[in-house]
Amino acid sequence: MTVDEVENYLCSTLDKLKKAYPDLAVDFGAIEWRKVRMTKIQDIIKREGLDGKSGIYRLIRKSDGKVYIGQAVDIKAR
Repeated sequence: MTVDEVENYLCSTLDKLKKAYPDLAVDFGAIEWRKVRMTKIQDIIKREGLDGKSGIYRLIRKSDGKVYIGQAVDIKAR
């Protein structure tokens, strides 16, 4: 399995767990964010030279097309 395949599998498993255990959905979402999404975002920030930059950003989950739009004074710190 590639890294992307493992990440997609992890995220889909966490989505299933969120549905099965709604009381723990926030916790499962936090795991997904910290362990998968944040690492990728930090890599993009570094690659694109966005350290210390502010702005509005949009994140799209490839697996299901979900969109998150945010705003930050310092994107990396966000």
